[in-house]
Amino acid sequence: MDKKQVAKGVAWGGVGSLASLGLKFLTIPVLARLLSPEDFGVVAIALAIMGFIVMAIGKGGMGAAIIYYENRDPGKYIHTAFWSNFFVGVVLAIACYYSAEILSIFFGVPAAEPFIEAVSFLIPLLLVEQVGRSLLLLKMQYKKLAGVMFFASMLGGIVALIMAFLGKGAWSLIWQQVFYSAVLMGGCLYLANYTPKLEFKKERFVEIMPYALRNTASDILMWLSTQGVTLFIGRFFGASTVGGYQVNSRLSQLPREIVGNALDQAVFSGIASTQSGLDKNRPFKDKLEHVWDDLILVTKLNVFFLGGCYLFLAIYAESVVLLVLGETFIEFWPLFRALSLVCLFGAALSVLYPFLKGVGEDKLVLHLSCLRTVLTATFLSLSIILSQNVIYIAYSLVLVQVIILVVVLVGVCNKSDYSFGSIVNQFKGIVFVFLCVLLLSWPINFIVEMQFGSIILQGVISGSVLLIVTALLTPFLARKDWLQARHWLEVKLKK
Repeated sequence: MDKKQVAKGVAWGGVGSLASLGLKFLTIPVLARLLSPEDFGVVAIALAIMGFIVMAIGKGGMGAAIIYYENRDPGKYIHTAFWSNFFVGVVLAIACYYSAEILSIFFGVPAAEPFIEAVSFLIPLLLVEQVGRSLLLLKMQYKKLAGVMFFASMLGGIVALIMAFLGKGAWSLIWQQVFYSAVLMGGCLYLANYTPKLEFKKERFVEIMPYALRNTASDILMWLSTQGVTLFIGRFFGASTVGGYQVNSRLSQLPREIVGNALDQAVFSGIASTQSGLDKNRPFKDKLEHVWDDLILVTKLNVFFLGGCYLFLAIYAESVVLLVLGETFIEFWPLFRALSLVCLFGAALSVLYPFLKGVGEDKLVLHLSCLRTVLTATFLSLSIILSQNVIYIAYSLVLVQVIILVVVLVGVCNKSDYSFGSIVNQFKGIVFVFLCVLLLSWPINFIVEMQFGSIILQGVISGSVLLIVTALLTPFLARKDWLQARHWLEVKLKK
């Protein structure tokens, strides 16, 4: 893997996501004060249904196939992939529109019907956008992708704020998604310099579909274990609780949008670009050895920076929710803590999936996704049976994440020469730092709480002190990991 290109991908992807993050930090607090949890809830149901269709069929299926196959033979598959996505998008949009009433009633939020109808028209746009995005990733044009992401986020955020101030309620969130999707689609296709030709080759479609379908199946299962929770909560708790869950989920996902998404895209395209001269059917053990050092390094960086961020968010969850979302959503702050913990353990897992897809192990990704879905469905059902409390549902997701992490570690050990102890030993420094941060947070928080009455002020002061202490201790407690992280930032990102 070309570490220089991956580093640039993470850097530029991070820039684009950071710009989007800045806009979201401006829009989310304002929208949270202008709109009700019910407004967020009905739109969350509509977007979750649309997200299932788009993420599963567009991004996970044909989008991944474009990167994987076009890398071997440029220009041979792209037009077939484009028209496949377009026609499938139109068919699914029509089906979604005419099923809006049934879907809204089935998921327990009848008020979501007009919003489901509205977002159904976005499905073809987003599936076509994935073609342009995949071409940009294939060419490693991360800077261009970052730019169009920023512009689309800016325009969507401005539209949402204007409409919210005009009293349009939940429709402001719908129009935000409309403008964001339209600009992103047009921008990606334009920057990729792609013009579709009237060309559809059946043999090429048949060739790429097995890979695309396996990735589609994986993303459907992943959706069920992530966004599917939104529909589950709506079915049993109603629109208001869905709104509280969704807003806190969006807030918890912001750090991942800076590092995680950029890292996933850059790693997948970087790994896929190295596979053209290698046997796709070679044993998994050989594939793993080929990318092992890269896998460990990138996972460490992800856990170190992204995991550390989520640890702080979990510790100061109440202060963060009150500061960003306000009093309207303060009752949901325990949800934010649980979702932050889900993302904390997810930081150790998220690098694995693009690595596996990049080396062609899409079947293994499918198996892992299936296991995650089964575990999620099981624990969600148990949570409803044992307690009618949405907080227990959120913490059941944490338990699922921990189990998947252990399964992955054991699976890697079984398929390689690496022992469980040797893998854990790679991360002992970072784990030790995290444990120290957690232990130190208790006395620091106790002292600060005795001096200040404001929850927000307590979080800001205590968090600042803990951050300084962590920065001073890290070079000593995890020296090797700290040096690797510093080398990555000072050298790789400058090239």
